[in-house]
Amino acid sequence: NLSIENASDVLERMPVDEVADILEEMEDDSVQRILSDMETEISAEVRELMEYDDKTVGSLMMNEFLAFSSSRIVSDVLQELRDLRPEEDIAHYIYVVDEEGRLDGALTLLDLLLADPQSDLATLIPEDRDVVFVRDEDNFEEAAMRMLKYNLTALPVVDETQTLVGITSINDLAVEFGIARRLS
Repeated sequence: NLSIENASDVLERMPVDEVADILEEMEDDSVQRILSDMETEISAEVRELMEYDDKTVGSLMMNEFLAFSSSRIVSDVLQELRDLRPEEDIAHYIYVVDEEGRLDGALTLLDLLLADPQSDLATLIPEDRDVVFVRDEDNFEEAAMRMLKYNLTALPVVDETQTLVGITSINDLAVEFGIARRLS
């Protein structure tokens, strides 16, 4: 019921993945007008998420996450986290990426807190630990099975080149499977 301008202003303040979900329920004409009125960068992110097929991890992933180069020093990362003050839903894990943005591993905040402050992130990733992830084109069930198998609250999402493109959380999957509604 809002004007296009008001709707786009409200949607720009929301997480991009939730905006994509809302717009997918609307008429194409209204969607295109709203996206055209939104800031270019936000509009592009929403359009990218909307391109994924329903029931794929890419369609529900969040594109906000904490990723740092494997060469970064622990003390610098901790300071940046203090400065960023990330939302709780993206702060479960810190993702370690190479220079091209490909996923090398995942660390918890506890891993960082217990590490030597002068260590680089690459040294914190155990060589014998497999990196658990899902592909953006995987289905919801695959993500849910991996979260359950490895007891994770969030999973990194990569594309076909192993580039980190987002994360999906147990909360996202709970909503998709209707679990959240039954628990409330």
